[in-house]
Amino acid sequence: MNQFTKVICLLLIFTNCSRKPQSHRTIEDSNQNNKFEEVITKEKASYVEVLNQLITYKSMYEKMYTTADSLKKTNKIGFLESFVFEIADSLDNGHPSAYFIKSGELLAKAKYNEASFLYYLGYLRYRFYNLTNPTYKISDDGALYTSFKSIIGEPINIYLKANIDNFISIINSSVKYHNDKDYRFYPRSKNVDNYDKQSNDLINLNSDLEKNKTKYVTGWNEERKTMERNIDNAIEKYNKKIKHNKKSKN
Repeated sequence: MNQFTKVICLLLIFTNCSRKPQSHRTIEDSNQNNKFEEVITKEKASYVEVLNQLITYKSMYEKMYTTADSLKKTNKIGFLESFVFEIADSLDNGHPSAYFIKSGELLAKAKYNEASFLYYLGYLRYRFYNLTNPTYKISDDGALYTSFKSIIGEPINIYLKANIDNFISIINSSVKYHNDKDYRFYPRSKNVDNYDKQSNDLINLNSDLEKNKTKYVTGWNEERKTMERNIDNAIEKYNKKIKHNKKSKN
């Protein structure tokens, strides 16, 4: 399930949960008619909330795409502001979940390259930690890691897929930092093979991206068009629902 579908499903669940049953719409019964009016009002309010969420979602991704599309023109492919390395150094003293939390904060501030760098650094650190930690529990760190991959990783990857050269460069930066700067909270000496394997896996991913650029770019461009079309269709759908409910109330 892609990120767009997840957002729509969550919003629909919220909408359905916020509605009341529309039973016995008897005109003669003034009390019941008042209840019906309440239902219509709440239903309309729910649709408006969904619509606002969709508009916010669209605005967020349009901003991400605009930034990614401008990277080559502004000569900022792979560019990282220096502050992100200071952040990374401070995070090296703590639990790997902190990389994802900080990545999300930077994502919200439209610091997309820096957010992506920390995301993939956290990806490397957390995978190593989970593979090596003898007290690892799938219901604890396993579940938390998976949640972060979905919540933070999907928008990060949608941004990175908009410019494959930037994607490759960011991964290289994360791998380089991981290799050059030991993870003080859970150092490489805990398991050298597991530590190095994380880097090698991303290096292999980058190699595949380099060799098959045309295939990936073509596929990702199609994904982007589909996402944009789905968002526009959903916004149109909820606009129609709101208008229909307004007519029903009148």
